[in-house]
Amino acid sequence: MGVTSFIAKRLQFKGRMAIVVIAISFFVIVLAQSISQGFRAEINAGIATMTGDVVLSNEVNDLFQSDNPIELSQSLKDKIASIEGVQGIVPSVMNASVLRSDEGFQGVILKASESLKDSLGLVFPAALAAKMGLNQGDSLTAYFMTGGFKISTFVVSDCYESPLGSDLTPFVYADVHTLQGLKNWSETQYSAIDVNLKDSYREVKTLNRKTEELAVLTGLAAQSSRQKYPQLYEWLDLIDFNVYAIILLMSIVAGFNMISGLLIILFRNISTIGTLKTLGMNNKSIASVFLQMSAKLVGKAMLIGNGAALLFCLVQDWTHLIKLDPVNYYVNWVPVSIDLFGIIWANVVTFAVIMLLLLLPIMFISKIDPSLSVKQR
Repeated sequence: MGVTSFIAKRLQFKGRMAIVVIAISFFVIVLAQSISQGFRAEINAGIATMTGDVVLSNEVNDLFQSDNPIELSQSLKDKIASIEGVQGIVPSVMNASVLRSDEGFQGVILKASESLKDSLGLVFPAALAAKMGLNQGDSLTAYFMTGGFKISTFVVSDCYESPLGSDLTPFVYADVHTLQGLKNWSETQYSAIDVNLKDSYREVKTLNRKTEELAVLTGLAAQSSRQKYPQLYEWLDLIDFNVYAIILLMSIVAGFNMISGLLIILFRNISTIGTLKTLGMNNKSIASVFLQMSAKLVGKAMLIGNGAALLFCLVQDWTHLIKLDPVNYYVNWVPVSIDLFGIIWANVVTFAVIMLLLLLPIMFISKIDPSLSVKQR
């Protein structure tokens, strides 16, 4: 017990700076993991708002100009709803159009909104309205190539913030009956059906499987959000790769910081270790004492780093304090999502890497010759 207390005191004395460095490492790891999950959650939600997780249609390649509608019967609704993981469906009518305002011409995608009651009203993305110099109540002309050349006059009813804060798909929302009328369709005919899945079904393999399942069951062409917006998901995959790199880098930084501290203690206590060996204490027993004390120090730093990171995430989630440029990052602020399983996984991996690295200086104990170290004392 005296040996353990002695080593513990030495480790605590030398471990203050190590605690700071390791706590910072855990802070960065938890923060990176939470931001990665935050981006994924925000972008998935934004895509689901715009087009759903899976889009069903008759013609995927020409969806915005298609004159081949889906007949949305009750039996089709029941088929889609019967698939596990489906949260809901949103039928939509879409049509490409060219809008003319005082600022010039702009190509857009008109998309039906069943909540819009004004048959001549349009709801614009705020950024697009500003670009076209439009305000609420302004009128503009729309040109269509649906069943021949058509012209119609609309009014700006309202503006909305794009769910992804970008110009990926600048939907302009119009009354569903107006768009159906332009295409000479009935009230049960739609361009596509946006299928929304539950969060747990948005993982890549599951999403692909559900897309195939929907295509087979309905006999319609199915396109997943990953297929529709590959650049977004490639960007998310890059963020995930960076998180893994950060976990590895921070683990190594924390591990080598602990190694340097342990080596200093071991070199300063060579004679003490030699004496313990002379008294019958083997290498394994001596090493276990050092490892136990090191594990306690790392555990303390881990709690501090995790606590600080979680507090920061909560503040950022509530206040959106740190902003981003949506043109480059698709969202207006740094999103965070606390994934307890992911955080636990990152902590376990980091703790394991640090403890494995500590085996390197511990090997020094076996090299100490009791007879020489005691004489030196």
